[in-house]
Amino acid sequence: MLQGRVPEDVRESYHAAANATGVSLAYYLEKLAEYLDENNAWPAIPKPLPRAETLDLESLEASTAAA
Repeated sequence: MLQGRVPEDVRESYHAAANATGVSLAYYLEKLAEYLDENNAWPAIPKPLPRAETLDLESLEASTAAA
C-alpha cells in the first residue's frame, strides 16, 4: 500500500483524470506507474522549497494573555 499527502488541488486533478477515463483513482495511479516504468519516464523531481512556517495566532495570543 502507498499513501501520501498532496494538496487538495493535486488530489482533485488525479481524481478528474481517473474519472475522465472511467476508472478508479487507485487503478489510474497503478497504470500510470506501470506506464512510467515501461517508458522509463520517471522524471527527476527537484527538492521542494522550504515553506514559511505558519503561526497559530489564536494559541499564541491565548498563551501570552495567560502569562
